[in-house]
Amino acid sequence: MQTNHAKRPRSLGSLRILEREDRRKHSALIRTLSLFTAFLLVVGMLGFMQNGSVLAASSLLKDGSVGSEVKVVQNMLVALDYLNQSDGAFGPITEKAVISFQKDYDLEADGIVGPATMRELEAAYDDVAISGTLRNGDRGTSVKTLQKILRAQGYLHDSVDGIFGKKTEAAVIDLQQARGLDDDGIVGPATLKALNSSGSKSGGSSSSGSSSMGDKVVAEAMKYLGIPYKWAGTSPSEGFDCSGLVYYVYKQLGETVPRSSATLRGFGTKVNGIANARPGDILCWSGHVGIYIGNNQYIHAPKTGDVVRIATLSKTPIYIGRVFD
Repeated sequence: MQTNHAKRPRSLGSLRILEREDRRKHSALIRTLSLFTAFLLVVGMLGFMQNGSVLAASSLLKDGSVGSEVKVVQNMLVALDYLNQSDGAFGPITEKAVISFQKDYDLEADGIVGPATMRELEAAYDDVAISGTLRNGDRGTSVKTLQKILRAQGYLHDSVDGIFGKKTEAAVIDLQQARGLDDDGIVGPATLKALNSSGSKSGGSSSSGSSSMGDKVVAEAMKYLGIPYKWAGTSPSEGFDCSGLVYYVYKQLGETVPRSSATLRGFGTKVNGIANARPGDILCWSGHVGIYIGNNQYIHAPKTGDVVRIATLSKTPIYIGRVFD
């Protein structure tokens, strides 16, 4: 015959031992989880350190994008000889340069700068990147890259030879003055940052000021640099004539301006002299118009066989009109 024995209640000492064991197991679990979390954080940080610049560009840069990230990409393309302008506005010319780069590096040729294209750009640029401090008398690849970028931004009008001479120094000083830096002609961290920032060689004299809408006009016009001249053309797909470019640029900003150079003369608020002109103002000559970008330069569609480009003023406009006050 089997005898049923009731379980005896555990003693208080036994219960305490069990509690201590439970606490040890809980602490061990917490330590394991903490170590695993720390491991994940380290792996994540290593990935960020390795690919931080790629992550910064993961927003995708494409036709219509503007800003400092675009400027950085353009400077890389300029240094690698895929582009000859750097203005912070991603237009058809920048898109074409990106496509050329992508084809050369066996990437999807979609004209969009995503993580894969950015990685390849950075790797290619490493060989020609500006390194260290540059000054008058320096020579080499870094100087050559500096000269290419200064030319692309409208500060240097001399040849690219890799020799930091007086003309390159003058271009650096011009950049420094435009960005409010010490104009010592030496390329250090602050000047390098200015080269990659979204500002450009624009803006009139310090007394003339600038308007945000005027800057938007310039940024919009910059998108169409390199578009072929086409008489009576009013779109990037068909090309532009001089007034067609002005008409189209302002239309993209919600403003309707006259379509012909004759009717643009006298349109808007009259500006007295180029010294008082601001970026975005319309410059008029007999039979020709352009958009002022500052520092005696303007964007225009010149003539048959030419393309939309930046030019330096050689003739005084007979009328300057301001659309946005």
